Amino acid sequence: MSKRLFRRNASFRNSWLVLPALLVALPVLAAFTERYYFEVPHERETKLEAELELALGHIAIGKAEDGYLFQAEIALEDEDMVPEMDVEHDGRTAHIGLELGSGGKDHSGITVRGIRIPEDNEWLLFFSDRVPLDLDFELGMADADLNLTGFQVERLYLESGMAKTHLAFDERNPVVMEELAIEAGMSTFIGHGLGNARFEHFMFEGGAGSFELDFTGAPLPAGARADIDVGMASLRVALPENAPVVLYATDSWLAQVEIPDGYIKRGKGLWHSPQVRDEDDAFLVRIEAGVGKVTCQTGSFSD
Repeated sequence: MSKRLFRRNASFRNSWLVLPALLVALPVLAAFTERYYFEVPHERETKLEAELELALGHIAIGKAEDGYLFQAEIALEDEDMVPEMDVEHDGRTAHIGLELGSGGKDHSGITVRGIRIPEDNEWLLFFSDRVPLDLDFELGMADADLNLTGFQVERLYLESGMAKTHLAFDERNPVVMEELAIEAGMSTFIGHGLGNARFEHFMFEGGAGSFELDFTGAPLPAGARADIDVGMASLRVALPENAPVVLYATDSWLAQVEIPDGYIKRGKGLWHSPQVRDEDDAFLVRIEAGVGKVTCQTGSFSD
């Protein structure tokens, strides 16, 4: 891929005034903090694919300004760490790759502006809400707040090794999501309003950690499926209320599974909600747990 940097304009700087949720009060402490700005103008593209390898800091998401597919502001406190972005076009699809480079003394193509100095590394990412998105996040030791409300997310892959991650869909996804896949290692992961994602297939693999998966929100497509596999973990699952759900979850002497009140037992480890009429149209949830406790309930955790 060819490396390109896109300078931001003055209106991008002013846009922070309308994004208070992404701003925090940051003391002037770090001697080496530098800020990097990237922009990808929206021309004739009808889709955006992004591969984002991020680590060591706070990550947040917002809406890009009109006329842009992608914008980013990145603050890094280590002078040897430099973000690198590649951009390619395949027909009307734009492909973006953003990662943490090795740095060094060659900062060609990078614009640095010292507007404010963060306490830690910070990745502020802005996507267009006017085109479908195919997003691939690889998170290292990071604190990620990924609120994808309002975006047209067609596919999402998220790998959070030792990250603390909060994924949210507060409103109905404008498009049906083909796949939502998450790999969580030794981490904390919270997924809120996942029903609003409107996925066809949800996959979750968790190692050792604490995981919350809230599938409430908008109705899922008929026959939607969730495959959940965790190791040594605490897992809480919120299933949609008053909806047809088929649940496969088996107890073992190492993993205890708590089934929602009112669910009907059909066989060993097989349950369904009273609303099930045709299993082919129901939301199918399969849970496999190694060691720990699995708690399933109906309704959001906040109810």
